[in-house]
Amino acid sequence: MEYRKIIISWKATSLHEVINLIKNLSIGKNLIDRAWIVFYWVSQNIEYDVDSFFNGNISHQTSDDVFRVSPRNKNIVTFDTDRNLAKILICTPLDVYLSYSVGHYNRSGFVQYDISRKVWQCLFRTQLNDYQTLSIYARQGQLTGSYEGAIKFGLNMPNMVQFKKFPLTYGTVTNNKCQFFEPLVEKLKRGTKVTIHCRIPCVHCVYLSYYVSSGGHSVC
Repeated sequence: MEYRKIIISWKATSLHEVINLIKNLSIGKNLIDRAWIVFYWVSQNIEYDVDSFFNGNISHQTSDDVFRVSPRNKNIVTFDTDRNLAKILICTPLDVYLSYSVGHYNRSGFVQYDISRKVWQCLFRTQLNDYQTLSIYARQGQLTGSYEGAIKFGLNMPNMVQFKKFPLTYGTVTNNKCQFFEPLVEKLKRGTKVTIHCRIPCVHCVYLSYYVSSGGHSVC
C-alpha cells in the first residue's frame, strides 16, 4: 500500500510535525483511511514497554513524553534471504513465555529462548508472499495456559522463497529454554547425515532418543 511507504519516509522531529504530516496525508481521504494512517504511524514509531507492563510499573506519560522516547524500534521485519527466515528478538522478564501466530498457517514460526543473550528469538518463514502480519503473544508464570496478545509486526515476504516448515518441538524444550541452531527445517532428506546443533542450559550429560515413523524408537 502506498500509505506505508509515505509514512515510513517521514522524519518528524516533534509531535506537531507528525500531526501536520497526518493531516496533509488525510486530505480527501475517507474515515477508514484517515484512521488507518494514524494507526500505522503509531505501530511504526511507538515502542512497547513489555517489561513495565508485566511488572505493573506503568508511569503516566504525556503524548510529548512518548514522542521523545520514540521512534526507536520499527515493526516492519526484514526477511533474511540468505537464511530464508525473518528474526525478531524480544527481551522479557525471566518468567514470561512467548507464542506466535501467522494467520492460520501451521509452523510458519519458531519461538525459542537465547539464554546467552537473555532474549526470545522469534523466527518466521511464511507460506505466502507479499505483506504478512506476525502476532506474538505472552504469558507470565507457567508455560501452559492462555496467552495474551502482546505485539504485532509486519513482514514483506519476497517472491521466489521456498517455504519450509520449522521443526516440531515440545513443551519441555521451551520450559527448559533450550535453543536449536540447526537444522531449522521439519523434513530431512533420506539417507543424509545431519548434525543437530542445540544448546541445553545447565546440564552436564544428555541422553538422546529418536523416533522414525517407519523404524520405531531408538536410543543413542
